[in-house]
Amino acid sequence: MKKIFTAILSVSLILTALAGCSEKPQNNSSSELSESSVSSENLSSSEVSKENDDLTLENSMELKYAQNFKVDYLSDGFKLLTVDNHSNYKQEILLVPEGKEAPKESKFINENTIIIKAPVENLFVSSTPAVSLINAANALDYVKMTTYDAKDWYIDDIINAIEEGKIIYTGHAKNPDFEIISKNQPQLVIYNTKIDSYPEVREKLKELGLGIIVDYSSFEPHPMAKSEWIKFFGALLDKETEANAKFEEQAKIFENIKAEDSEKTVAIFYITSKNDLYVRKCGDYMVTMLDMAGGKYIFDDLEKDSTGTVKIDFETFYSTAKDADSIIYLWPMGGRPKSLNDLLAKNELLKDFKAVQNNNVWCTSPDYFQTSDKMGEMIEDIVKLVNNNETDDSEIKHLFKLQ
Repeated sequence: MKKIFTAILSVSLILTALAGCSEKPQNNSSSELSESSVSSENLSSSEVSKENDDLTLENSMELKYAQNFKVDYLSDGFKLLTVDNHSNYKQEILLVPEGKEAPKESKFINENTIIIKAPVENLFVSSTPAVSLINAANALDYVKMTTYDAKDWYIDDIINAIEEGKIIYTGHAKNPDFEIISKNQPQLVIYNTKIDSYPEVREKLKELGLGIIVDYSSFEPHPMAKSEWIKFFGALLDKETEANAKFEEQAKIFENIKAEDSEKTVAIFYITSKNDLYVRKCGDYMVTMLDMAGGKYIFDDLEKDSTGTVKIDFETFYSTAKDADSIIYLWPMGGRPKSLNDLLAKNELLKDFKAVQNNNVWCTSPDYFQTSDKMGEMIEDIVKLVNNNETDDSEIKHLFKLQ
C-alpha cells in the first residue's frame, strides 16, 4: 500500500508539473497576444485620431456682393467651398491640398460633401458665365469639356480652345455624350440651373461617380455679384490672386460710377422667331442695373420679386413701351438683327416707338450673357445710355446701336 501510495503521489506530482508546464506557454501566448493587441490598438488609435483630427476654420473669403457662395479657409491648407441659394440647394466641396488626405470624420464633411484633391485641372462645365469667369481668372486650360460648341460662343479664347481640341464639345446639356464624359473622368461637373430640368442627366452623372455643383451666379440679387463669382472659381482652381485682381477692376469701375436719378425710361425686350415677345421682369438683374444707372424701367410693376423674362402680348407692350426713351434689345435671344430695319421687320408698329424715331435703339453685345467678369463696365454702359446726349456712342462697350 505504501508503495502504491508513493506511486500515486509521484504520478500526481508529475501530472501537476505537466499541467503547469502546459498552462505556462498558454499564459505566455495569451500575454503576447494581449501585448500585440494593445500595441496594434494603440497604433490604430493613433492613426485614426490623426485621420480624425478635426479641421479648424482659420478665415473666410471676404465678399462684397455675392450671397450664393462662400469660401472657408481651413487648417493645413484645406478649403471648404459652399454654393447655397438659400432656398432649395446647398452643396459643399472640400478641397484637399496636395500631399494631404481628407479626414475620415470632420464637422466640415457630411454625406453630401464632394471631396476633391488639388490641383483641380479637369472640369466639365455646362455654364457659359462659369467658363467666362474661369477664363478671366487665367484658368481656361482647366476646362476640358463643355456642352456649348464653338459656334455657340462669342468669346475668342473659348472658341479657339474648342477648335483646337483643348476643350471637348460633349453635346447639348440635356443630352451630353456620357461615353466621352466617362472616358475623360472630370474631377468636377459644373452645370447651370437648367440641370433641374434634366433630372436624368444629373442621375447619369452621379452613376458615373461625378460630383456636381450648380452655378447660381445668375440668381444673385446684386449684379456685381455675378462678377464676384470669379472668386469662387479662383479658390477652386488656386487662382485667387488672378481672380481677386479681375474682380477688383470691375468693383472699382462700379464704385466710381456717379449716376443721378433720371426720368429717362427704358424698355428691355426681345422677339422670337415665332413672334413671341418677352420683357425682363422687374426683379431681374438687368433692371437692377438700370436702376443703379439712374434710369427707369418702363414695366416698373411687372413681377418685382422674379428674375428672367416673361411673355406678354404685343398690344400690352405697345401701350406701355411706345413712349420709352430708349430700347435695350436682347440681341442673342431675339434673332440677332443687323440693322434697325431688321428689327422693324419683326413688327411694323415698332416704327411708332419714340426710341426708334429718336435713334435710341440699343442691342446687347453678342457675348453679353456669356461674359460675367465685366459687370462694372456693363453698368457703366447703361449710365452712358441713359445720358446718351452727353455720351459718344463709341464709349459704350457692351451695347451697340442699331442704325
